[in-house]
Amino acid sequence: MEQKKNHTDSPLLVTGASGFIGSFLVERALEEGREVWAAVRRTSSRRYLSDPRIRFIELDLGNDERLKQQLMQHLEEHAPFGAVIHAAGATRAKDEEEFCRINAEGTLRLALTLLETQTLQPNGRFVFISSLSVCGDIHELDREPLRPTDTPLPNTAYGRSKLKAERMLAEVPGLNYVVLRPTGVYGPREKDYFLMAKSIKQHVDFAVGFKPQILTFIYVRDLVEAAFLALNRGKRGAIYHLSDGREARCPHRRPALGAPHRQLRGRQNRQSRQEDFHAQPRQVSHHEATKLAVRHHRRTQRTELPSPMALDTRSEGSRGMVQKRTLVVKGGLPLQTPRPPF
Repeated sequence: MEQKKNHTDSPLLVTGASGFIGSFLVERALEEGREVWAAVRRTSSRRYLSDPRIRFIELDLGNDERLKQQLMQHLEEHAPFGAVIHAAGATRAKDEEEFCRINAEGTLRLALTLLETQTLQPNGRFVFISSLSVCGDIHELDREPLRPTDTPLPNTAYGRSKLKAERMLAEVPGLNYVVLRPTGVYGPREKDYFLMAKSIKQHVDFAVGFKPQILTFIYVRDLVEAAFLALNRGKRGAIYHLSDGREARCPHRRPALGAPHRQLRGRQNRQSRQEDFHAQPRQVSHHEATKLAVRHHRRTQRTELPSPMALDTRSEGSRGMVQKRTLVVKGGLPLQTPRPPF
């Protein structure tokens, strides 16, 4: 069995720290009382990074020499990082070339430079926040659940850039990495789902297609918990699909654009709106599914690893799954799977 290293007491580098997911990663590290370095750009907002315990480092992931200088300067004054959670990246770009330059080439540049400068401790863990979009719609016709063992076929420039980054990391000699592929992430500080919910409240819909769809989500704090589990318990080189373990089915028949959503009104439906994804999968409209996701803020929940299950004990094709209440972490498993009997 692979020997595991505990990174709890060593400095942690979080890239994309000023972003939606990154800011929660920094907060989680502070809760553990660990030394955390927030990688930001000079122009990055530090609105959610006001805690005086946070240490900052400017990293230019777009320039080889500049990045090397920044990391070497850090090493002259501070200890090397024990682990890295790479959450930096672009979700919007002007074209596919820009997506690849930021998401793929920037990720590879960071990993290579950390190893070259020895700014990452020997066998230090590198957790890459990828995306489920790398899979594409490979099961659109057969409606089968996604599995990490499926051959990815991304159908967006963003998904292709994330897949390219994953494959580049796999070619880096000596890199101790883990890949996380979360589904749609929602929670405080997130803007896109908030705008969708606000639009739905005003009886305006975003078209999502004319075929039945299965929508899955994960709460941001649950994704953060998975990332910290992966630091110490993730299997080297493994890929994990992440969701909250629930699914919302969106039928292809939708109200006309701007029509009142009558299914969300009335006493009976007011009660149904109070339900969340604890319920079994059921047929709901896209409007209700999105609203449920945005309302589903489990601010006080924390996910723990049920003994004796552990991320690094999973083998491909096994029934390894980590779940407590909302978080589901699967390696080599269907994305939508019944709860295990423990």
